[in-house]
Amino acid sequence: MNNSLSPREEQSLIVDVKSLEEENRRLKERLNGYSIIFERSLDAIVIFNKNGEFVDVNEAACQLFEMEKYELIGKKMTMFLDLVPPDILMFQQSMLHKFGSFSDELLIKLRNGKVKHIEFSMKKDAFNEFDLVIMRDISAHKALERERIIHEFLFKDVFNRAVDCIVIFDEFGRFIDVNPAFCMSLNLEKEKLLNLSFQQFISKECVDDFVRLLAELKEKGTAKGELSLVRFDGTVKMFELTTTSNVYSGFYMAIMRDVTERKNMEIKLQKSEERFRAIFEQAHEAILLWDDQ
Repeated sequence: MNNSLSPREEQSLIVDVKSLEEENRRLKERLNGYSIIFERSLDAIVIFNKNGEFVDVNEAACQLFEMEKYELIGKKMTMFLDLVPPDILMFQQSMLHKFGSFSDELLIKLRNGKVKHIEFSMKKDAFNEFDLVIMRDISAHKALERERIIHEFLFKDVFNRAVDCIVIFDEFGRFIDVNPAFCMSLNLEKEKLLNLSFQQFISKECVDDFVRLLAELKEKGTAKGELSLVRFDGTVKMFELTTTSNVYSGFYMAIMRDVTERKNMEIKLQKSEERFRAIFEQAHEAILLWDDQ
């Protein structure tokens, strides 16, 4: 047969054979690489047929579904999707058929009754007529996310309802968030305050105290003290405050109690006592003090 081929045709045939052999070698390498990834992947990898049945699964998938490989093979994915509304499943299927690949999240209910929250990426016809799905259990992440949302809601509720002033600020004293009580104390709207800082209100005699308070806060994580803030109308507000570090995205929080009235009463009482003492000590006539008893 070779005698019927011209030298050029023989050379072309040799090149084609070598090309096929090289392509076959590369294909085997790729399949071997896929096999290693399939078995060693920490993510669950599942191959489905067109009926939605498990054709092959890796070890991570067995752990995800908490079943042995032989138990999963032949089972339909729908047996784990009791908690997913049918319209959601139809939407996901339509997106897969339309775009050829799709990523989303699902709740799966295992055979033992356990519920897991998974995220998945699906590729249609990844291996001839078979679909490839990569899944990851994000149940712990979702639980933390729900807990964070609840805590944030509770914090916001307390934050907005608190009688005491609450201020979230950064390491430079700039206001990040303030509650309504603080806005009322300084007689300014929240939007304006969020463009300002403690330093723009601190009275001159309290500047050094605030610097020391910040230093202690950064060193120990908490600090207490007193602070006088001068409002834009010139009136002075006096506060007792407790500060804490890293309470919200690395920022600081100050809980401040407005003690202006109490401090003013103490100052007036002290001045009254001083005036009375001066009169008492400087009087030329006798002054007697007695009680009714």
